[in-house]
Amino acid sequence: MLTSPALQASQSGNPLNTATRFSASQGTPGQASFVGRTVTHLDRTSCTPEQDRQLVQLVNTAYGNERITSEEKSDPTPLYFCLVENGNFLSCAGYFRGDRTFVKGPALSETDCYITPFAALKGQGYGTALIKGMEQEAKQHGFTKLVFDVWNEAPVDMNPYYQKNGFEQGDTTPYVSQGKTHSMTRYTKNL
Repeated sequence: MLTSPALQASQSGNPLNTATRFSASQGTPGQASFVGRTVTHLDRTSCTPEQDRQLVQLVNTAYGNERITSEEKSDPTPLYFCLVENGNFLSCAGYFRGDRTFVKGPALSETDCYITPFAALKGQGYGTALIKGMEQEAKQHGFTKLVFDVWNEAPVDMNPYYQKNGFEQGDTTPYVSQGKTHSMTRYTKNL
């Protein structure tokens, strides 16, 4: 059975556990350099108020609405991968062990790392840097696959983004919410 690295860190009194340091190239024109940025694990139930404030602000700004709050630290998950530079959060992704998700669609296993929410400001290269770091971190902690579900009615079509980052497109699952029919497309990447 997998144990979350963020839970281990919080139990040891270290809510923000520095993990992967980037030493990638200087990047391409229009994209950020990843040198010196770090992917970390954050447990919202034991992080500092400033860390939680930054995380909430980043997620809600990226989604354009109130997706998470400081009061409900476990909704939808308390565990996050974060891309950090000089103490500032550049992008983040909540994660679950696959067998503990609440999503519609095909069942996931305990070695699947299910990602939601995923937040990065558009056009800065921070999301791509986070994905690269998440791949390394998830693999080191026993996960064998990253899994995203893309809400197809979102204001921004994220399907090409995940394809560009090497994810394999899976099934599209329809569902009804508040009387309206929606669909989600699953993306996976073996680690």
